[in-house]
Amino acid sequence: MESTAKEPRANASRPGQIHLRIIEVMKKYPDGVSGGQIRQELEREGLRAEDQTHLDRRKRDLKKWFVIRKKSSSVIVDGKKRNVVLYLYGGERKNVTDEGQIGIKVRAEVIHSARGHCQMCGRTVAQHGVVLSS
Repeated sequence: MESTAKEPRANASRPGQIHLRIIEVMKKYPDGVSGGQIRQELEREGLRAEDQTHLDRRKRDLKKWFVIRKKSSSVIVDGKKRNVVLYLYGGERKNVTDEGQIGIKVRAEVIHSARGHCQMCGRTVAQHGVVLSS
């Protein structure tokens, strides 16, 4: 019987600089850090608000390369109890897979159908040098 386990791809993606900075913030808070605290820490370190675009997506991306656990917690904000999700760093993944990633052919079809404009940020191939990467 053949194994259906997937081998990690040789060209698996790597975390970007902002991903690594998020991980460093998580490491500072071994008991967990909220999304708002991550944003504040990154701003304190000099990351501009416009560089934090899609920060929530970047946090979700982390699970490709790192073990990220979540736990619910309650905090008091302005005298009111609030429920928050705390993120906990659990280490690096041994096998990085990009399962579910969009391939370069599909990316090209999407950019072509959008007439070269990113639907999220509005940048274009012609004006901003947007490129496809795998």
